Amino acid sequence: CDAAKQSLGDTCCYNYPDNPCMLCRSETEFLDLRALEEIDVDPESMTCFDLSKRLGPEENDSQMCTSAQKEHWDSCCYDQCTLCEGKGIKWWNEVEYEGEPLNCGEVDAMLYADETEVGTENCTEIVSSFNRDCCYDYPTTPCDVCTKENGERHTLMPNEEVDYEESTFTCAE
Repeated sequence: CDAAKQSLGDTCCYNYPDNPCMLCRSETEFLDLRALEEIDVDPESMTCFDLSKRLGPEENDSQMCTSAQKEHWDSCCYDQCTLCEGKGIKWWNEVEYEGEPLNCGEVDAMLYADETEVGTENCTEIVSSFNRDCCYDYPTTPCDVCTKENGERHTLMPNEEVDYEESTFTCAE
């Protein structure tokens, strides 16, 4: 076994890079990937997701990685619009979007599914319409109903329904 390790180790084994290549990450930006976007990578056509996977074993500062980033950054990478940037989302709150009832989590998921970019009219309109009803500032000292005054922690039962302040919630909410 030791002889096999010695002679075959470099050929058969892979050592993960310390700083793996990510197609949509540079030293100053970390953007989202348009996974299904079709691109040409000589001599073949592939999705941005496939290229990103192919680049994963490379170091982020390698020639292969930086070349791919330069060539495909604009077509594969985008700044994702989020409903509550830097804030918490009231996932359970129900709002009306284009005449349909949706909860805030569904509105946020829709932004991701549609690959809505920051700064677009659609992003600005949705965020300004639902920010007040869907978003909240994180508390400086959050309330954890399962931590008792003596510091003892109990297990949260997330699906249990409770009535609180004239509304029904699950314990996770």
